[in-house]
Amino acid sequence: AWQVREEAATTLGKLGQIAIGHGSDADAINAVNAGGTANAPGAANDVNGAIDAGEASSDNEGSGTTEPAVALRQAMTDAYWQVRLRAARSLGRLRDVAALPVLIEALAHRAGNLRKEAAIALGEIGDPRALPALEAADADPDPEVRKAARLARQRLS
Repeated sequence: AWQVREEAATTLGKLGQIAIGHGSDADAINAVNAGGTANAPGAANDVNGAIDAGEASSDNEGSGTTEPAVALRQAMTDAYWQVRLRAARSLGRLRDVAALPVLIEALAHRAGNLRKEAAIALGEIGDPRALPALEAADADPDPEVRKAARLARQRLS
């Protein structure tokens, strides 16, 4: 179900830079890539527990080479915009520069919430190559998207 993929995308964002190799990481990644597994809710709890225990590391921040970042970029093509919204949020938290193309593409999606989240994520990533797309978002019909794009541009300045 898409709800499992949505939760897995959130979990992967929280997973962040925890060292790859724990079984729970693989379960969460598989839930995003395969459309959900029975282990995904347990994986979310395991991963959240690892985060609470302080196992996070920022060694690969922004590299886009971690398994979670790759899985989240793939989740940006999910049929459900809610999954894409959570993936965009997580990619921003991971500061995944490799996600720029999919996040810029999401600025044109019909769902305003997804466009807003993509703008926020682009600001969190902080890459100036996103500026033209964020400037174009000034014409967005949704005031929340325009505000998010403006704030993202301020972060890039």
